[in-house]
Amino acid sequence: MNDWLSLLFTILLVNSIQVMSLDLIFSIDVNYIRYSINSGITFIFYPLFLLLFNNLEKKIKTQKND
Repeated sequence: MNDWLSLLFTILLVNSIQVMSLDLIFSIDVNYIRYSINSGITFIFYPLFLLLFNNLEKKIKTQKND
């Protein structure tokens, strides 16, 4: 749960910096809905990928070296 919340904070921070730099510095029109959807999907699917990669790590560790 802590990882998930820290991921949310990191996603919001990085996307905010990116949007501000694109909008203020480079004067590029930013599609805020696209960034919101991208952040939401990343946040929602994080637990699924966490479980997947943890299982893969366990399988790799249990295999014996040749």
